[in-house]
This record gives sequence, C-alpha cells and structure tokens, in this order.
Amino acid sequence: MKLLKRYSTRALPTLGACLVATAALAQPADLVVTNARIATLDSASSTAPAMAVRDGRIVALGKAATARAMVGPNTRTIDAGGRTVIPGLIDSHMHAIRAALSYSTEVNWIGARTIPEAMARIKEAAEHSKPDSWLIVAGGWTEQQFAENRRPTEAELLAAAPNNPVWVQLFYAALMTTPKARQALGLDYEKLPPRTSVERDAAGVATGWLKVDIVGLSALFDKLPKPSMQDNLVGTRQFFSELNRLGVTGVVDPGGFSISASQYAAL
Repeated sequence: MKLLKRYSTRALPTLGACLVATAALAQPADLVVTNARIATLDSASSTAPAMAVRDGRIVALGKAATARAMVGPNTRTIDAGGRTVIPGLIDSHMHAIRAALSYSTEVNWIGARTIPEAMARIKEAAEHSKPDSWLIVAGGWTEQQFAENRRPTEAELLAAAPNNPVWVQLFYAALMTTPKARQALGLDYEKLPPRTSVERDAAGVATGWLKVDIVGLSALFDKLPKPSMQDNLVGTRQFFSELNRLGVTGVVDPGGFSISASQYAAL
C-alpha cells in the first residue's frame, strides 16, 4: 500500500502536466497554419507541416490533424500552399525610428524593377502634390534592382517631375538633386559643403550626382522640410507594417544623426 501510494504521488506532476496540455489543445487557437514547411530551428533542422498559435505562442506544432482540431469559430486559418514558414527576423542594425518619421511623405522604390517604373512613381507623386512640393526618395533602393543596372539620370527625373524639387538618396554614398532642389538647398557646384563633391563622367561633365558621406548627407537632409506630427504617426504605422510584411518582427535601432528624444513620440 505504501509502495502504491509512493508511485501514485510521484505520478501526480506528470498527470497534472498531461491534463494541462490536454486542456490547452482543447481550446481554440487564434491562428492555424497548414500545408507548410515550418522551420523549427531545432538541432536536426527539421520542418513541420502545421502549427497552431494562441495568445502569440505556438501551442501545437506537427501533424495537420492536431492543428485543425484546434480550429474554432474565430480562428484564422492559412493554407501555406507548401511555402516555408520561418520565425520572425530581427534586424540587428536599422535606423527604423528615424526612417519611419518621414516614410509617409516620401516616394519609395521598393520593388521597382526598372527605371521607368521608378520614374512613374515620381511622376505620380508629382501629379498628386502641389508645384514646388518636395519629392524625396530617402534610400531603400539600389541600382542592381533595376533591369538597366544603373542609377537614374537628372534628365529622367526632370522629365518625371519638372515642377518639383527632387531628392534621391543612394545609401549614404550618393545624392541626386534636381535644379529646383539645389536652388532650395542653396547648393552650388562651385561651393559645395564639406565632405561633398561632384560626380563627373569620363568627359568631366557633372552627372547630377553628388558624392557624399553620412555626415555631409545628414547635414543636407536636415535642411529638408520637416514632416508634421501627423505625418510622423502615419509614417511610423506604415513603416513598421511594411517591416512586418517583409517578415521583420524586431529591430535594434542605434539612434544616429538627425534624431532627438522628442522624435520618439510617434513610436
């Protein structure tokens, strides 16, 4: 009798865990994903075909039947169509807070595959803005994304937006400004600010592009019109939603130039 009691008592924690697990599986999930290749990131690099999520936590991972059993009236279900599902990505160095502040007021070239497509976005923005309103492409692109494998020219920008000052930034290394933009910024090719120089072609003719570094570029960027607080709020929502769409669920933001404590308010 004592032996039975001893074993029965030892079994209680295991029995309790089983009951908790059973109760958890009996509750409907918020999300069920099936027909997937879910990267588990375990030591064997195994994948699973289905999972169920509740309250932001994975509560079932494995067989589709197990996950489907957790579908309730309010459960969102996704057939992944055989696609790979990965954990959210964390970017270890991104100036996300600063970028988000002006995101809603900028023209972005994300996903543009040709220079005509990029110019079409500039043209559309110009058509929906007042004359002399700034059109700003604050990075987020590279010439390698274009079929032409080159940067746009000043002539192409002028054809797309002849009545607006245009700023096109390539990383922290290069900047294209149209004549209206240079006039507004007080940029003179003969008297450029420190750490800024004119890019010239083989014949010595200015291409319209300036060679810059992060310090020189930040000093010029500070001269651009500042977005309103409402712009900051809208841009922050849009920017972080875009990160989520691309699978980024966390960032490490190092702060940097041109941002003060008050500019964290939108976040």
